[in-house]
Amino acid sequence: MKLLLLLSLSILLAAPAAARNDVPFVDTRDRPAEPVGMRDPQQELALIMKKVEHGELPKIQFEFDSAKILLESYPTLDAIAELIISDERIKVKVLAHTDNVGTEDYNQDLSERRARSVKAHLVKRGVPPPSIRFIGLGSSAPVADNATEEGRALNRRVEFRLSTRDWNAVY
Repeated sequence: MKLLLLLSLSILLAAPAAARNDVPFVDTRDRPAEPVGMRDPQQELALIMKKVEHGELPKIQFEFDSAKILLESYPTLDAIAELIISDERIKVKVLAHTDNVGTEDYNQDLSERRARSVKAHLVKRGVPPPSIRFIGLGSSAPVADNATEEGRALNRRVEFRLSTRDWNAVY
């Protein structure tokens, strides 16, 4: 199968690993360090996501019914900012999702505000604004059943998609 440049990884607000389809993880701890300039940003993002999954980094969370990012989320966002800053070729799409509680219009607006808030945090940490695009998807792309609290928690998430391609080639 053709290797895709874009890789979707989720930071789930309350998702156990077994409850979602994770992107396969390749453990690189036993491999020798790659020379500078030979890093794989996708793999580095996967390592950050593994740390979130294992509780070594916090999940991205917001205040209830708000786009204000909780302080506990900063270490994860800062690690992602460092990754993006480390290679000027990296572009990132921030995708924010909600559960289906509330109206479709409200959830769409909330997800857009949350995606914009994540972009603003990354910019404050030094990521060049042209390197980031954000999209709010509302409740249009659930990963779990919204009939249960556990399913709704899985659907409230922020995803990051990295690319080293020019934006004109991505869109």
